[in-house]
Amino acid sequence: MGDSLNYDRPGWFYVGNGTFRYWDGDIWTDEYRDGDDPAPPAPEYSGPKHESGKRRELPLWLVAFAVVLIVTAAAIAILIR
Repeated sequence: MGDSLNYDRPGWFYVGNGTFRYWDGDIWTDEYRDGDDPAPPAPEYSGPKHESGKRRELPLWLVAFAVVLIVTAAAIAILIR
């Protein structure tokens, strides 16, 4: 639904079918409103969930390396039994 879009500031954003959803600056909330309704006050915003305001994700290469390392260690452990 657009979770991959990068919004800097909290606010109401159109999500289709005449509906708006509230983005708190870090994640989508469960707050919705119809496009015809006047904008309700924004839910209380306590700042981003992380210091940088962005979600931290591990790089794919690091995850792949960790998986290979674990599989290799398990295979070695089985072989030396």
